[in-house]
Amino acid sequence: MQNHADVLIVGAGSAGMAAAVAAARCGVQVELLDRNAYPGGKATAAMVGTVCGLYHCSPEEEAKWAVGGFAREFASALAEKSKSKPVQFYNRLHFLPYDIHSFRELSEGLLKEHGVKVRYQSEVRAVATNDGFIENVQTDSGDILGTTQSQFIDCSGESVLSFLAAKDWVRAEENQAAARVFKLEGIASMPADALPFALGMALRKGLNSGELAQDLALLSVVQGTYRNGSSYFKLPLSDEVTNDAKQRAAMLKSSGEQIKTVVDYLRKASVAFADAKISEMAPEVGFRTGFSPIGQVILSADDVLNARRYPDGVAVGAWPIEFWRPGKQAEMQWLEDGESYHIPAGALTSAHAKNLYFAGRNLSADAMAQASARVMGTCLQTGYAAGVLAAYASLGKPRNEAIARIRKDLEINN
Repeated sequence: MQNHADVLIVGAGSAGMAAAVAAARCGVQVELLDRNAYPGGKATAAMVGTVCGLYHCSPEEEAKWAVGGFAREFASALAEKSKSKPVQFYNRLHFLPYDIHSFRELSEGLLKEHGVKVRYQSEVRAVATNDGFIENVQTDSGDILGTTQSQFIDCSGESVLSFLAAKDWVRAEENQAAARVFKLEGIASMPADALPFALGMALRKGLNSGELAQDLALLSVVQGTYRNGSSYFKLPLSDEVTNDAKQRAAMLKSSGEQIKTVVDYLRKASVAFADAKISEMAPEVGFRTGFSPIGQVILSADDVLNARRYPDGVAVGAWPIEFWRPGKQAEMQWLEDGESYHIPAGALTSAHAKNLYFAGRNLSADAMAQASARVMGTCLQTGYAAGVLAAYASLGKPRNEAIARIRKDLEINN
């Protein structure tokens, strides 16, 4: 079966959802594919639990928006639906905790409202190219989607479409460490700010006694999620992350066993967790990075740390470089308080395929820049920008007009 859409998007995470909404608002026919049975990507399937990159770094208690337009619109609706508000961490970072189910419902509602055709449980297996264009994509069910007249956006997070189309990517010496999120219920009643302290005491006790392995002691509370005796927790994984699919799949099983081990220990070691039980475990491991495709521009760490602005900047980054190595806490490189940087349109535009764009975790960036730009608040913007770029190309409208519209819609200033 062959099917045509003006804009075909792979990946229904925060970037893919934003791209679909943006393209639909431009008046084109949009089709969205995702391998899961629901939207949200890592935000729902890996139960990330916090939207980072929405606010400026600042020691001030009040969070100050770094983003505008659709990203701010979505985050405000998510905060209301989740009954949450920004939380400050490290005395400089602000982020928005959210309810996983609210994220999914809000995304589903937006896609339906904008008439986006969504194919869930559908994966791209092959890509046909011709004379510098993607000709079509083939799914695992055998459907042939798109034509050379279609515009394609890769928001898969793993650069599936980009890699099959070009088999080329920005080389990185290492991938960031992964993590697994889970929810505990039955925690003893306490003030929210006392939970990390209670957890830390129990983990240190286990380390000192030798009852707990060093890597399990990296467990942390997902800040802002403690309510009525339940909270989400994040376990950084000590395994080195490769690009081998079988190794990544094996991490799902091993991380589940690690979580059960550390929770069993907490029940025995701390009265605060004596009655705790696992009520949810993320269906996916939270892989932070994968292949990064080569765009017309490769965003660099210098761009991030020097708060570089571009005349064709189509997204604003405000999160520090947060690089996780296996078995260690995050290494942070900070922007100046209140500063931000631009992501240029070229970092969302393929250098190899003339009708291919990308957004979200697989934008064109070096490893350190990606460690800043991969966060959800930025993904909402790059997705929206890629959606407009692709829609304008489909309509035969000039690229400079698309960039002007994006900058206006997302409230981006020089």
